[in-house]
Amino acid sequence: MTVIINHDYKISAASTDHTVPSLAFRIEEFNGSCITYSSDTRPSTNVANLARGCTLLIHETSGNPGAEDISHLHGHSTTSDAIKIAKNAGVRYLMPIHYYIDSPGI
Repeated sequence: MTVIINHDYKISAASTDHTVPSLAFRIEEFNGSCITYSSDTRPSTNVANLARGCTLLIHETSGNPGAEDISHLHGHSTTSDAIKIAKNAGVRYLMPIHYYIDSPGI
């Protein structure tokens, strides 16, 4: 885990589970608020651990529910995966990103 600290905030990073190297980031203000951005990833305990206790998790959801196998094969998560990770991390809000109306051939 990489950590950068200055007098206003701390940035931490952890590897994700993707087909190429990818990092998730946590930006934490010293007033206690924080957000985590997953980047591209299959469901990952690293992302859940990084997001633990944050207000917001911004998580990629390239695959639709029911497309877990193909999404995971290509290093991505589904909406259902992101919801599970957010609940596991205890975040207050989840912002899904990088999603498709119709699942692509990923």
